[in-house]
Amino acid sequence: MEITITGVHYHVTDTTKEFIEKKSQRVEFARSFVRQRNMTITKESHGYSVEITSHIDGKNDIVVSAEAHELYPAIEQVFDKYEGKLRKVKDKLQEHHGKHSDTLEGHYQD
Repeated sequence: MEITITGVHYHVTDTTKEFIEKKSQRVEFARSFVRQRNMTITKESHGYSVEITSHIDGKNDIVVSAEAHELYPAIEQVFDKYEGKLRKVKDKLQEHHGKHSDTLEGHYQD
């Protein structure tokens, strides 16, 4: 699952991209219902702000963000929040699937 990374007042280095790709593996379970992921890293006077926006099949976009003095802790925090949101979406999709198994068979499963 690709992620588009944008830096605001920050140049996204290869090392940072590799770190983000490694963290992205935590949310591979959501590949069946996430269609697009965008991450914005903003360098601010007090530290870093990191935001992830994703388009979810049949749902509104989800947005999570985190701030920290250092970049890598901010990335870890945002992925913690992102994983939690995606797990909730997955649970809701599975509940919906169970109620309507004849019409949604095979959708949204790992």
